[in-house]
Amino acid sequence: MAVEAIEFERHTIDCDILALALDQPAIELALLAGSRGLLGPGTMPVVLPEELPAWVELRGRAAARPELPGCTTNLDAFACTCEDVRIRDLEAAVASGLRDVELIKRRTGAMTGSCQGKICQGTVLTALRDLGVEPRPMTPRPFARPTRLADLACGYDA
Repeated sequence: MAVEAIEFERHTIDCDILALALDQPAIELALLAGSRGLLGPGTMPVVLPEELPAWVELRGRAAARPELPGCTTNLDAFACTCEDVRIRDLEAAVASGLRDVELIKRRTGAMTGSCQGKICQGTVLTALRDLGVEPRPMTPRPFARPTRLADLACGYDA
């Protein structure tokens, strides 16, 4: 199905593509530090940090708790735009017997593109939850080489 226009209450805008974005908090360091990730309930699909170790404190956008309206998808909708994975691709992986997020990720390529799941992880996990798979966030991978925290904080104002 092609997009032809976007209708608002008072006007219509003709278009042939619609791009939507979601602000996914960057919680990878918290996950590496031992936090547990959780798919936000009752919100737009966003992965949130839970059960932080006592020595970890989240600040800024990583500590945000977005409360946005839910979204609906159809089988042709993109779950992962970086790797062109659609909801139907996730459904096919589940129908083939896969029930683990990591295995589905490897089979479909979802969450492995240039964003590494930062944009699509919530959508992919929500779709998998709707297909009966436990929506466990991806296993965070440590950096390939030691990285100073000062290098990661470049441009951050406390």
